[in-house]
Amino acid sequence: MKQTEPRSSRDRIQVWRPACFWGLEIGMKHSPVALQFQPSLVFDYRFVLNGHGRGRAGFGSQSYRIEDVRDVVFLQHPGEVFHGSFDGPSGASGACLGLSEDLIAGLHGEEPARSWQFPKMVPSDRDNVILAVLMRSALRALQEPTPMLERESKLLVLVQAAMRTSARRADALAWTERRRGSERRAVTAVEHYFQELPELDHSMHDLAQLTGLNPRYLIRVFRQQTGLTPHRYLTALRVHRSKDLLLTDHPLSSVAADLGFSDQAHFTRVFKTHVQVSPGEFRRLSTLPATATRE
Repeated sequence: MKQTEPRSSRDRIQVWRPACFWGLEIGMKHSPVALQFQPSLVFDYRFVLNGHGRGRAGFGSQSYRIEDVRDVVFLQHPGEVFHGSFDGPSGASGACLGLSEDLIAGLHGEEPARSWQFPKMVPSDRDNVILAVLMRSALRALQEPTPMLERESKLLVLVQAAMRTSARRADALAWTERRRGSERRAVTAVEHYFQELPELDHSMHDLAQLTGLNPRYLIRVFRQQTGLTPHRYLTALRVHRSKDLLLTDHPLSSVAADLGFSDQAHFTRVFKTHVQVSPGEFRRLSTLPATATRE
């Protein structure tokens, strides 16, 4: 989106492209006064989340009025023009994820093709809630030092939800699930791959090549058979392996690096989420002498 000159030096408008994905753009915008967007051609698929503020947004021939409602999601596809104006008592804020057609096709493990579009700029209330939650989850994964597999998975889940709830399919065959071989063997192969190489920054492309299943279908099958998505399974495995290393004299930074965590802070945060205590506290408690029991 092209934004007009900020009206205040306090405006915070950030737009960047993560090096880990070719064809992904992230925008975070906050202003204590009005945000005015000039009409701008959309070149990729965009998911825009209204943080707070009221105003009007236009997309092609459609327009939508916001009465200071949070978590309204706007869906945009290539070739349309977006324009809007947002303000409110405390200014306005929002976030945007832009995904190229090539990136979406790559996440699905298929050839690029513009095969779907959004018939409505704003989906139904229920679908809006789902998309807002998934978009916030994807943004957190992209802004924090999370594994590539988690980032890919959350982007793919967001795109899937948008297609399932909001998109009109122009070419259904382009997204047909392709089942190649036994699903059980595919899941077992991924489990063994993770167990042998938990430290690697795995990608959905790698797993798709390993199993012969496209990424979208692989995630569904893996979750059906293990109860977890691939990235959550890998995270749980890493945490489990880290407990053994914490019983040795391995430095915490080495434990994090040996198991593929981005850094020690990331390791600590993930470990505490799963175990409820920090790695250091786990090590301290695990090395305490056992209390003698009385006969």
